[in-house]
Amino acid sequence: MSVYVGIDVHRKRSQVAVIDQDGRVLANRNVNNGVTPILSVIGGLPPGTPAAFEAAYGWGWLVELLEDYGFEPHLVHPLQCKAIASARLKNDKVDAAILAQLLRADLLPEAWIAPPAVRQLRALLRHRAEVVSDALALIDALESVTGRLDLEVRQHARSDPRVKVLTQLPGVGPFTALVLLAEIGDITRFASARKLASWAGLTPTVRGSDRTVRHGHISKQGSVWVRWILCEAAQKAKHSPQFAASYQSIARRRGTKIATTAIARKLLTRAYHLLTDAASGGAPH
Repeated sequence: MSVYVGIDVHRKRSQVAVIDQDGRVLANRNVNNGVTPILSVIGGLPPGTPAAFEAAYGWGWLVELLEDYGFEPHLVHPLQCKAIASARLKNDKVDAAILAQLLRADLLPEAWIAPPAVRQLRALLRHRAEVVSDALALIDALESVTGRLDLEVRQHARSDPRVKVLTQLPGVGPFTALVLLAEIGDITRFASARKLASWAGLTPTVRGSDRTVRHGHISKQGSVWVRWILCEAAQKAKHSPQFAASYQSIARRRGTKIATTAIARKLLTRAYHLLTDAASGGAPH
């Protein structure tokens, strides 16, 4: 005995109708979307049983389910299915049964079902387009936020004369200068550039025993923000005439990472002297 399946697909649930070759309704149930619920209605039907469904949003999972379990899927565009659109009594139960009846009578206006490889390619490309769209939306939102923040930063930079003092240093712009000023605070609380560098965690650790003294890596104590912003500034400053020779010399002996950190400390030392001069009313070096 031939049987026919009609499925009215929705986002979370679907109406599944089964009719026989004479048009009698054998089953018509509303179930959750998913393999187990759908197969609870049609799982016992013969292999190759035709199943019709509308091209609703997200129908790809249903095609894969029907193909995987040996059914013959038939896709119809809902706007072309006039029997459903013009039915006086219209609900999911009626829609599913009409799909099955049209399938039985060979009157179903079918649409092309892309093969699995094409569907997989579509999914890949559409996912990529969605990711790019989401990323662009996020970039736009971030640009709006950073734009407002940059305006505030520029206002602070214009109102603080110490910013102009610090931007004399290579690699130091208004943002870098403000970070240093905000983190360091009152420069007069440091008696020397070495004490400032020690506070910032840019001095090497020292371990001694008997007559042996070993200098290790920087201590990384103090403000992580000062070390971060100075190492960022050092990436540019190490190529400037003021620091290039020193950087190259250290890099040959100790490696580029240690050399960059050394330039960061030199920048902090220069910053200390510029700020102490400015605080005492003297001319900057």
